Amino acid sequence: MKVLITFLTFLLVATVNAQWVNIKPENYFSINCMYNYNSKLYVGAKNGIFTLTNTGWLGLNNGIGSENVKSIALKDSNLFAAVYMKGVYRSTDNGSNWTSVSSGLPNNYLTSLETNGQNLFVGLYNGGVFLSTDNGSSWSNISTGLANNRVEFLKSLDNILYVGSEGGGLRYTTDNGANWLTTGLTSGTVQALVKINNKLFAALRNGGIVVSTDNGNNWTNVSNGITDMNVRALTVYGTNIFAGNWSGVFLSTDYGANWTEINSGLWSLSVNALAILGTNIFAGTSSGAVFRRPLSEIVTSVESSDEIPTDFNLKQNYPNPFNPSTKISWQSPVGGHQTLKVYDVLGNEVATLVDEYRNAGSYEVEFNVGKTFSLSSGVYFYKLQVGEYIQTKKMILAK
Repeated sequence: MKVLITFLTFLLVATVNAQWVNIKPENYFSINCMYNYNSKLYVGAKNGIFTLTNTGWLGLNNGIGSENVKSIALKDSNLFAAVYMKGVYRSTDNGSNWTSVSSGLPNNYLTSLETNGQNLFVGLYNGGVFLSTDNGSSWSNISTGLANNRVEFLKSLDNILYVGSEGGGLRYTTDNGANWLTTGLTSGTVQALVKINNKLFAALRNGGIVVSTDNGNNWTNVSNGITDMNVRALTVYGTNIFAGNWSGVFLSTDYGANWTEINSGLWSLSVNALAILGTNIFAGTSSGAVFRRPLSEIVTSVESSDEIPTDFNLKQNYPNPFNPSTKISWQSPVGGHQTLKVYDVLGNEVATLVDEYRNAGSYEVEFNVGKTFSLSSGVYFYKLQVGEYIQTKKMILAK
């Protein structure tokens, strides 16, 4: 009987404690974005950049100051920050020091940063999209044909750069801005975009969440259960989708068909940013507070082709030699920012196949030189990087 009472007491305590925990008190400097790199959480706020360490929060504002950081991105182990009204800044030492790299940008109304392979993109409100191929040393305008230059949002998925503009819906480019294509989402302001199993989910300002199952041609609203249609943030864990708005955090386990509020302990509900790091989910709010919650309290399973692997493994591509396509598989025992790039024998990067955060798991991508990349016959190398783990393998293109 005593054992039973003790067990029930444990369950009661566990249930009560199953909630969000405030790890950064509010200071009324709104959290704009969150980014995870090298097992660290970076937070961009209205008063600068901060990172969570074992001893608490550390300011990383040397060279930036206490300014309004709108977006953070990573390229070639360099961190970049878009600072509203000041420009783009680069750090080569994990955020300890920052240097301005805004030469060539017409104004400083920066809203978003994104990377794709060797390309760095910045979105400007009333300025369009600019591209840098040299880590911010120079910039070129790639907005011709974009139609709406009031850029609010950039997102790179599967080598496609998506652009959300104020009231202009969602456009995209597959050739770094040489041509801009339209999706079926022609109106509304996109504030976040994620992809799960060939399904695109877009969060709209005052429009809820919409999904496309045909590469963006058609969209369906999937906001059942969300109490505030101003959805500002999306993130995914397996096939679980988290949405943040000014009513808190919501979870869908059925590809957006239904949403459940998961706000226990979240006393500041105005969520602007969401991020997943390790086994936790983080929420940043407009009051400056940051909350953390174990994923194990929220989701019961993660759909994947295999169980979570216990070690890294980059497999040999198949077929090899190949023409025109081959498949590359790998596994990662940890979640993190993952890149999979292809190089020629001189070490020149010729393709970026993956450049995004992914959960622990097993993955496979197709490398098709006939559809997207124009390469000659010969030896190439593909390299996987997850945090500090790096592995490279050789493959042969035989035309």
